[in-house]
Amino acid sequence: MSGRNFSKEVRSDDSLGFVLNEAAVKMLGVTNEEVLTRDFQYGSVKGRVIGVVRDFHFESLHEEIIPMIFQPSQFYSRMSVKIAGNDVQQALVHLEKTWKEFLPHRPFEYDFLSMEYSRLYDAEQKQGQLFVIFAGLAIFIACLGLFGLATFNTL
Repeated sequence: MSGRNFSKEVRSDDSLGFVLNEAAVKMLGVTNEEVLTRDFQYGSVKGRVIGVVRDFHFESLHEEIIPMIFQPSQFYSRMSVKIAGNDVQQALVHLEKTWKEFLPHRPFEYDFLSMEYSRLYDAEQKQGQLFVIFAGLAIFIACLGLFGLATFNTL
């Protein structure tokens, strides 16, 4: 939204640069442009905010967007890769080969984002199924009551 992204050309970005989301800027009580002119400290690191990004959901859509601070790190434990859906197996083989080239001592493990999203909404799916079951049970009990009333009136 404002400022810039991390850059290899700017040496201080790798240790002293921060990118904030809109929620973090709102929490600080300043505008996007004002936050770029101030010094910023996160933990023990003092640096500068170099950019502001739009808010985005990274949890369930029912969760409120929380303030986020992005800072580059030399130690990566996860990575997101977008692959074309044509040949997923070939893409995974290539990713595993590349992973082992750079990190041979760490195992190559992967998850699909669609599975992560499905885990986020499993509880809602189960809740929907329970609602259908109990609604059906309520309708069945109501029909039994109507049947009993109709039987009582015919006698």
